[in-house]
Amino acid sequence: MPEKKPFSILLTSMGSLLGQNMLDTLEGRRDGLRIIGLNSVAENPRNFRADLTYLVPVLQDPAFFDHFMQIFEFESPDLILAGRDDDVLFLTRLKEARADLADKIPYGTSACVEIMQSKLKSFQFSQLYSLDFVPSFSLEPDFSWSALEKFVETEGFPLILKPLEGFGSHGVYIITEQTQLQVLKQAQEPLLLQPYLDPPADLSDFVSAYQWAMPLFFQIPDENQYAYQTVISPAGELGPEFAIRAQMVLGRVEKIERCLDNSLLSLGRKSAQVFRDQGWRGSFNLQAKQDKEGKWKVFEFSPRMTGSLSARRLLGFDEMGCLLQFFYPELEFQAESFQAQSQGLVMRSLTDGYIAYQDVERLRTEKKWRK
Repeated sequence: MPEKKPFSILLTSMGSLLGQNMLDTLEGRRDGLRIIGLNSVAENPRNFRADLTYLVPVLQDPAFFDHFMQIFEFESPDLILAGRDDDVLFLTRLKEARADLADKIPYGTSACVEIMQSKLKSFQFSQLYSLDFVPSFSLEPDFSWSALEKFVETEGFPLILKPLEGFGSHGVYIITEQTQLQVLKQAQEPLLLQPYLDPPADLSDFVSAYQWAMPLFFQIPDENQYAYQTVISPAGELGPEFAIRAQMVLGRVEKIERCLDNSLLSLGRKSAQVFRDQGWRGSFNLQAKQDKEGKWKVFEFSPRMTGSLSARRLLGFDEMGCLLQFFYPELEFQAESFQAQSQGLVMRSLTDGYIAYQDVERLRTEKKWRK
């Protein structure tokens, strides 16, 4: 009897934090699987945890598409998972252009991705479907100054200033007083202004310290970042739902606990159902905080697994297993049972990753590394 062909999973942007999480959550469960990774940087320890890794241009490089398609045609993966938001948009557009690839790409429509990637579109979409999204004011080149003043009067300080698109805390600033608004007249790109949800009680101390002199290392603590996650099946069924409370350090998650708040779970479920009805499938995530009245407000939607993937598995939600069972039942992947309660928390710390010079050089010169 011929040996059974392994199920091949292609991970894009494998050097990302999500790439590491996908590898971590599959650790010890890779029998019958073959992991193929794509990354644009050779010097990354995650490259050498796959069975096969290709060095490719960044997604924004015009040469990326040809590289990707050559690898895809040669390797013929059974499943492609995105390591970054931009990768999800690329894959959904590819899926819409190539119907023969649909069963390999476990995501919904590109229109849904475009909504989730844009904070302004997310706000407008939420208003249309009565989802509780944080109030937002678009600072596009022709914005009305009187409308801005009315928004500030309604929401008060502090405010968050962020790009219309982006992820994490990149390009995010805090506005604490009226005089700082004047610089918005010289903004070189469209920006979005939102109330700063649940700011630390001693925020003014941090502002004063920064105004006195610029610290060598600086952060504003964020101990109450909440997120909701689920998986939507090809038929539109919602899988287990899971919420967490995360403590952020320098923009990275370092402590994660289960959150069983029914209001947050209800908001997450309603949001997932709305996006489901608009054509979204696969992983669905939102991030939220409570406003001054204690009401949950979404401030970001995400169309993929996130950097807390492996932590959620440790807390009782095997999202990777759920996705594989939903989309590829023939694989018979042994997903872990969902736990209604979590018996502990997850602490995250840096780990050492050894990289052999010869492996880096081989990947850099040959554009391919094989275990």
